[in-house]
Amino acid sequence: MQVVLRTLFVRCRLQTVAAVLLSVVLTCAVFAEENGNEGERLFASAAAAERQNNPAEAEYLYEQCSEFSRRNRLLKLEAAALHRIAVIKAQNKKFTESAECFRRAEKLDPKNVLILCDLAQLYADRKMYGDAESLLKKAFNTSPNDPKVLFCLGTVIASQQRGAERQAEGLRYLKLAVGEADAYRELARIYRSKGDLGQAEFAEQRAKLAEMQTISASASSDSKTGPVRSAPDKPVQRTHVPNTPAEIVERNRQELLRAESANIAAKIAAQQHPTDSPS
Repeated sequence: MQVVLRTLFVRCRLQTVAAVLLSVVLTCAVFAEENGNEGERLFASAAAAERQNNPAEAEYLYEQCSEFSRRNRLLKLEAAALHRIAVIKAQNKKFTESAECFRRAEKLDPKNVLILCDLAQLYADRKMYGDAESLLKKAFNTSPNDPKVLFCLGTVIASQQRGAERQAEGLRYLKLAVGEADAYRELARIYRSKGDLGQAEFAEQRAKLAEMQTISASASSDSKTGPVRSAPDKPVQRTHVPNTPAEIVERNRQELLRAESANIAAKIAAQQHPTDSPS
């Protein structure tokens, strides 16, 4: 009888402990959800203040969100708040404080490519191109198809002006990000900011040529007609001849584009610019 009573007592204790543990788990889950909601509310309020062009209020609320998130171990939210604080401080020319906030955010969320890109941009603005490139290579390894990563990496590499091969490497990333015409425009902007007006003009010509080639290829594709079948098994390709005023105007425009493209291409070939390397 004593053995039976002892067994029942042990079972009751185990059930009680299980019930208590379940209660604790449920309480923690509710607490975590409430904390998460409170942290998100603070972040949303800060973002609203930032959108309303009130950086002081936004920074204060982001700091509240960061502190709250740190206490409750909401790491991603803390990183997001620190990221925005860093951006605001950078806009206010507080570069040292901004870099510190960026580094804290990166430590909490090391694969966040937006944090990496923005910190790299801060370094690039201070001409710390090596540090910027290292961060962007890390972002590229995480997200190799992200247009912002590609654009920032191309810009940072091209800005270093360390020879034709490096310029071609930067240009390749820029082309992947924004296409050939805009890549050369960005290269022209970089050259102009460095005071190299000759190279800037060359890059502008390449941008214009690339844009003309794109327009010409698009118009040529649009003007093509599909095959006309005289019999189900005998396709015949019909050549379209412009005969309406609009078509004749378009044909003349295309001829002018081709002539101007050829002129620009001849100038480019004559200059033998180092960035004109194959990509």
